[in-house]
Amino acid sequence: MTVAGNAIHADEMALCSRLSAFIDAALPSQDEIIAHWQGEPEQPLVSVFCATFNHQDYIEDALKGFVLQQTPFAFEVIVHDDASTDDTASIVRAWAARYPAIIKPVLQTQNQHSLGIKPSAAMRPCSSGAYIALCEGDDYWIDPLKLARQAVVLQSDPTIAMVVHNAVISDGGRLKRFSKTSQPRVFSETDILNTDRQFAPTASYLFRRELYEILPDWFGSAPVGDLYIELYCQKLGRGYYLPEMMSVYRRGVPGSWSEGMEHSRQQKIQFLRTNMACLAKLIDDFPQAGRAIQAKIRRSQHRLLSNLMEQGDNGALCAAIESLHMPRQRLHLFLLDKLGLSALRLALALERRIAKQR
Repeated sequence: MTVAGNAIHADEMALCSRLSAFIDAALPSQDEIIAHWQGEPEQPLVSVFCATFNHQDYIEDALKGFVLQQTPFAFEVIVHDDASTDDTASIVRAWAARYPAIIKPVLQTQNQHSLGIKPSAAMRPCSSGAYIALCEGDDYWIDPLKLARQAVVLQSDPTIAMVVHNAVISDGGRLKRFSKTSQPRVFSETDILNTDRQFAPTASYLFRRELYEILPDWFGSAPVGDLYIELYCQKLGRGYYLPEMMSVYRRGVPGSWSEGMEHSRQQKIQFLRTNMACLAKLIDDFPQAGRAIQAKIRRSQHRLLSNLMEQGDNGALCAAIESLHMPRQRLHLFLLDKLGLSALRLALALERRIAKQR
């Protein structure tokens, strides 16, 4: 095995060790958790929002990660089950019965996602924490000091509005780091926008509750909320990144957003179209990041065209080029019409390479 191969293997072994420690951890009683809290248990500093749907194989890991948290402050866990058709709701009920002062279930009888309603709309009225933490039902926390570490940053610096951290990605049995950044640092909206994928894992978010007061009206129609939560937190203050891997992001879970994006080209195309419309709306609210927003829109346009090329629908591809108002639009149409897909694909690849070098 090469030196690089040895390093990768050692890293995977270290990640496995972290997960094993989580698996072996004994569940505390509710009294043991509350014994660490200072102040009134009925006045939580942090509200954890856990959105879940058909996660019967995963939700117990999420719930275990919550109750393992060791904090000097009270916290509550709002679990929103969106009318699961498996045993997720039953599992949530059982854990809520065991930790009634901590876990507060919101069990829907009609699927809210199909109505275009985000889980946070139901969880916010049931919560009272000054800070909000997010963790979906198929992800989980593996560090018992996660909330405590993040809350200290928010409490000690009023100019910071959001604290995120590194995570372990679990993808079909393979483990890797979400980010290779190894130092704590402040991050800006430009850092968020310049990241091709997601800047930080959702299960790492801890932010000030005031965010919900400044989110735009169109947030509810955004195809994914993570990017916009990260960005609009910047209007409240700075973001802060912790390098510790304190959660696990499961990629490709059946029925999840990531699984749909990997296996459904049509879903990916629809996502790109809808998200580009939302990105364009950011320019008025973040004029100082206009160039970064435009660059992210361009990258999304290229991904859309690449997916349409793979789909093989030249009519849809031509219509997309005409509607996107991209630079060199006429050239792209000429290449497609006269020289075909190969020439257009080469031109777009060259544009992407040039754009990355700027």
